[in-house]
Amino acid sequence: MLQYSVCSFDIFVEEVFASLLNGIAIAIPSEEDKADIQSLMKFIEKHRVTIISGFPYLLAEMNHLSEIPSSLRLLISGGDVLRGVYVDHLLKKAEVYNTYGPSETTVCASYYRCNGGTVLEDGTYPIGLPVKGSNIRIMDTDGKELPPGETGEICIYGDGISLGYIGNYDEENKAFETQPHGSIMYRSGDLGYILPDGNIAFLHRKDTQIMIYGKRVEV
Repeated sequence: MLQYSVCSFDIFVEEVFASLLNGIAIAIPSEEDKADIQSLMKFIEKHRVTIISGFPYLLAEMNHLSEIPSSLRLLISGGDVLRGVYVDHLLKKAEVYNTYGPSETTVCASYYRCNGGTVLEDGTYPIGLPVKGSNIRIMDTDGKELPPGETGEICIYGDGISLGYIGNYDEENKAFETQPHGSIMYRSGDLGYILPDGNIAFLHRKDTQIMIYGKRVEV
C-alpha cells in the first residue's frame, strides 16, 4: 500500500491501519519521491506497490500517463467526487473503485467498482453500496426514509459510526442520533439518491460548504 496522505487526513487511517491489520506492507515515499507524478511512479515501480488509496486528483494525474507501474492492481479514490474523465484510461490498466465516507463513519462507508460501471449524467461515478457492517439510508428532514430516485440526506448506520465529538460541540453532535435499539445514525450533511440498481448517487452538500482539492471550505 502506498502511504501517500498526511497523517491528519482520514485516508491515512485506511492506508496504515487497514493495511497493517491485513498483513500488508506500507511503502512510504519521501517528499522528493512525491515531488511530481513521474518521481512517484518510479518509487511505486521500485517498491512494487500494488494498491493506492487517495484523492481523485492523484488518479487524474495518473490517467494522463501513457503507462503506469506494472505492479499496480487496485486504485481506490476517496475524499471527493470521482469523475469519469479522471480514470477513463486507468480502467484498462487496473481495478478502480470509488469510495465514500465521512471521517465520522471511520473513513469508508460505501464503494463502487468503476470497471464495468456507469458514469452518471453529471459526469461522476456513483458512490455505490455500503461496506460490510454499514447501512446507508436516504432520509428527509423529518427522518423519514425516501424511496429510490428521491433526493435526501445520506444517513449512515453501523459499527464504524463514532460516538460524537469530544468537547463543547453540542450543535455539531446533533448529527449523531441514537436509534431506539441503541445504535447510532450519522447525518452526513450530504445529499444523494438511490439509483434503480440500488447504488447510491452523491450530489453535493446540503449546506454552503464546497470542496477544493479535497478540503471542505465554508463559503
